Amino acid sequence: MTRNVADAETSLIVHFAGGCSRVAWIAIARSLGPSFRARFRDSVPANHRLCPDSAGGARRPGGPRCAAPPHRQVRREAIPFAEQYIALAKSRHGEEHPKYASGLQDLGVLYRTLGRHAEAEPLLMRALAIAEKTLGPDHRHVGTTLYSLAVLYEDQRRYAEAEPLLRRALSIGEKALGSEHPTVGARLDGLGRLYLAQLRFAEAEPLLQRALAIREKVLGPDHPDVARSLGSLAMLYTLQRRYREAWPLHQRELEIWEKTVGPNHPNLSVAHLKSLAELYRYQGLHAEAEQLYKRALAIEKALGPDHPDVAFIRRQIQTAPGDR
Repeated sequence: MTRNVADAETSLIVHFAGGCSRVAWIAIARSLGPSFRARFRDSVPANHRLCPDSAGGARRPGGPRCAAPPHRQVRREAIPFAEQYIALAKSRHGEEHPKYASGLQDLGVLYRTLGRHAEAEPLLMRALAIAEKTLGPDHRHVGTTLYSLAVLYEDQRRYAEAEPLLRRALSIGEKALGSEHPTVGARLDGLGRLYLAQLRFAEAEPLLQRALAIREKVLGPDHPDVARSLGSLAMLYTLQRRYREAWPLHQRELEIWEKTVGPNHPNLSVAHLKSLAELYRYQGLHAEAEQLYKRALAIEKALGPDHPDVAFIRRQIQTAPGDR
């Protein structure tokens, strides 16, 4: 093992022992092989190990709850690991290789989640071009990169550019993975939410319903992805003023988050924000909504004051009518 790789191994173990998410692990560990991964698992304290189902917070039913990382800080700290993986992939395989493309995608996704869209877009576009050339246009990894690029465009409200990418990613996923794979459920939910953002309710509803059915069947009724689908469908019903249909979905969504991540996890606060608070607001219950918005501001400590969810909550508090 070279000194650089040894240093990367040491840094990664220390980084994860502090409660890091899966992103930095992806960025380096792919290139170091199974023996490193085994040593890594043995080096991380049990209370900091990642749950198999998701990075940071989620757990299998009946299993131990995992430590929730400070997401924004973790993503910033993961960037050097992603960059080092790209350098390793380039030196070993060249710039026209799927591993190099995968590294570009990981870094692009990191930049996107940090709001660094101008830096993310060329990385994701380059990753897509390499994947299409080396793997073929219908490979599942091409679908993954298409989805990442579509989400970037959606974040920027570039809906016309996002839609064909999402539709193509969904088609690739169905062909490569099967119509009931969790990845297909995620892409159905993503396309449904894109239509929801444009108030295209008739197109959104069947996609969101199908995504929920797939996730419940494949992942189980209490999985966090099921909660996300419930939240998407509940928001659709809320925007259509179908409050009686929205309410039980919101309630179940929050129950799942409480089971899987605990009552004080940032995801639960965001769920409160995007579900019950919005439901109250659309029914004219502004005082109740404002109390939930204020409670949700506690996520500042975990996500930071510049996080888009925090900014959204502040806007809702400032614009909500009613008694102050």
